[in-house]
This record gives sequence, structure tokens and C-alpha cells, in this order.
Amino acid sequence: MNRMTALQAQNSIGRTIYGNRVYENRYNGLDRNAISERRIQTNRLRRKREMQKNFFLTLMTICFAMTLAFSVNVILSNAKDQDEPVYYKYYSSIVVESGDTLWSIAREHMGSQYETTSDYVKEVMQMNSLTNDKIVAGQHLVIPYYSAQFME
Repeated sequence: MNRMTALQAQNSIGRTIYGNRVYENRYNGLDRNAISERRIQTNRLRRKREMQKNFFLTLMTICFAMTLAFSVNVILSNAKDQDEPVYYKYYSSIVVESGDTLWSIAREHMGSQYETTSDYVKEVMQMNSLTNDKIVAGQHLVIPYYSAQFME
């Protein structure tokens, strides 16, 4: 029996006869093209499901990252309560009197916006181009101060 005759001898229950031997067909009588097509379709479906899964995971990761970033931003926000007054920074010119020092001027004019008196003195020195904290009577100084009142 030649090969063509053996394929023609395949019956409906999936057996192929080659000469005196009978072979069981694992694919229940399907020809090779049908088997290949089934395998291709199965692989396409598997790849499609894998791509959908990867897309979903990527989308969820992006959403999680955005939610986390927003939450951290809200927590770390330095937003102030509406009850706290807003202070505006202004400048004034003063004339140094006898016995005044930068430190005494700082204690008199500095508000709670400065952490230390030294910070205020450094700012006054910088604004007035002073190289040290020595001042003399009659000298004009520009000093900063804060007020809750807005002046136009």
C-alpha cells in the first residue's frame, strides 16, 4: 500500500492503516492542515490573552502610581489654614539714635516671622551693605517688618 492509499484508508474513528499495521491517530481524524490551523489559532488566542493581561497590569500600575503620587502630594502639602492671617513684608527707613545697636533694633522691629534675632540682623546688614554690626548715631538704615494689613 502506498502513502496515498494509506491516507485514504483512514476511517472515521481516527485509524490509519499502513499495510498490515493499524495506527491510532491522536488528532481524531483531522488532517495536518487542520491541526496546524488549530495550533495557530490556539497560539493567537494565548498571545492575545497575554497582551490583554499585560496591558491591564500596566494600566493598573500607572493608576496606582498616580494615586500614590497624589496622596503623597496631599500629605506633604504646605497648605495653610484659612484662619491664619497673611503677613506682608514691608521696608522702613529709620535713623539710628545714640546707644542703638543692630541687636536692639532687631528686638524692637523683628516679628515672629524670623527664627532668630541673628537672622534678622544678617538681613539688615545685607540690605544696608554693612560689613560688620557697628552702626553710628545719625546713620539711616532700611529695615524689614511684617504686617497683616495690605498697603497699596
